[in-house]
Amino acid sequence: MDNYDIKGIDLTDMQIERQLKKIRTLIFDGYETYEDGSYKGEVKFEVLNILKKHMPEEDEVGDIMFLKMVKDAAVEITVYILDNLTGIDKRLASLYSYDFTNQSYNSIYSVGLIFKEDEDNPMYG
Repeated sequence: MDNYDIKGIDLTDMQIERQLKKIRTLIFDGYETYEDGSYKGEVKFEVLNILKKHMPEEDEVGDIMFLKMVKDAAVEITVYILDNLTGIDKRLASLYSYDFTNQSYNSIYSVGLIFKEDEDNPMYG
């Protein structure tokens, strides 16, 4: 626990906003912000390719596979951000990448229980 940084990102709110704007401009085409703090834009082709690269061919994705998809894509998007922008805090880039990747995959996949015919059903002993 001695090496654990509990202070978080040591940047001012203005620095975080500036860096987030740079990141979002890199990630999205037609990036626009609104007064309420929301934003819109279309995910750039290069970023979409990173997301697609880590999506499995299967229709069903288990918890472990989903977490691996998010982790692998987020790491690659973080590298993409840091390779293409200067003056970006690595922790901020990483946090943004994980959040963006998780939200992107959650908009594609839904969570649900699936009963498979060949599974044992404890209700029928």
